[in-house]
Amino acid sequence: KNKRLWLNDYWQIAVESHKDLYGIHLGQEDLDSLGHQDLATILKSGLRLGLSTHSPAELARALSLRPSYIAIGPIFGTTSKDIAFKARGLRFVTAWRKFIPQHIPLVAIGSINIQNAPSVLNAGADSLAVISALPRDSEELRTAVANWLDLLPWDK
Repeated sequence: KNKRLWLNDYWQIAVESHKDLYGIHLGQEDLDSLGHQDLATILKSGLRLGLSTHSPAELARALSLRPSYIAIGPIFGTTSKDIAFKARGLRFVTAWRKFIPQHIPLVAIGSINIQNAPSVLNAGADSLAVISALPRDSEELRTAVANWLDLLPWDK
């Protein structure tokens, strides 16, 4: 099976459903709210762990948990949610890639679209997470997904 479903934020549900899920993504606020036992439960569950980072301190904390991937953002800003920091930019992607071991993928998020995606990948991102770049209309979404698949360097 090549299906990989990641659940964002709801770690309790992820742990309960671990046989049906691939991994869980947690933001820094999620990590802040976890107790030691909660974190131990997640790490023992067998789920892969993806973590958001925005600063060197958050990156160090994330790396100490041996994640399956590290997310960085927002790269170009975002309107998807309220955040307390400004866009990180392509230089941040390049810097993060140097700090993160090569076996840990770097996922970029934050106003990434089909036009700026190549620059994000060239800066060092291994993967992209997109929200606003995908239309809600199902026919437009099919076309957008096809365009993304054509753009990205997949091992086909």
